[in-house]
Amino acid sequence: MTVLIKKIVGVVHERVFVFLCIPFLALAGLTELEKIEKLIVTIERSNVVFIRNGQSYPPTEAAQHLRTKLDQAASSWFAPKKADWTAIMFIDKIASKSSLSGKDYLIQLPDGKQVKAKDWLLEKLKIIEQSPKLTSWGNLQSETGPLACGFTVISRKESCLHDCRHDSH
Repeated sequence: MTVLIKKIVGVVHERVFVFLCIPFLALAGLTELEKIEKLIVTIERSNVVFIRNGQSYPPTEAAQHLRTKLDQAASSWFAPKKADWTAIMFIDKIASKSSLSGKDYLIQLPDGKQVKAKDWLLEKLKIIEQSPKLTSWGNLQSETGPLACGFTVISRKESCLHDCRHDSH
């Protein structure tokens, strides 16, 4: 699928813009392992407190704990191979509750409110799954918003909506 990006090159009168269309960036979906890692990184980089068995942990320690727990589960003889895990399985089996006590993990938000880690992670997963991963031009990727080169994703359609005056569509 082609992703179209725009850059405002100039203004003609008040509302007419000239767009430069680049129709050869591909939109690639994330693998399940990439989604899992993004969930862990989301915790790691967040301004929340991770509560496990009644004890508070900073986000970096929580992320490390979840990575360790995932590795241990993936190497268990009764669990799927790590490559077969899905983000939902990770949330349900690893990141939602203690495997020792059975207690739910909690996330304490900056305002002090506590929510179940499962609910918080499911919301974060929705955001991750809606964010495009652009591939082309080496390592060019974008989560949301403008790309580093000054372009912004505007359409996922197969053809350019503007007259780009070239045959590469």
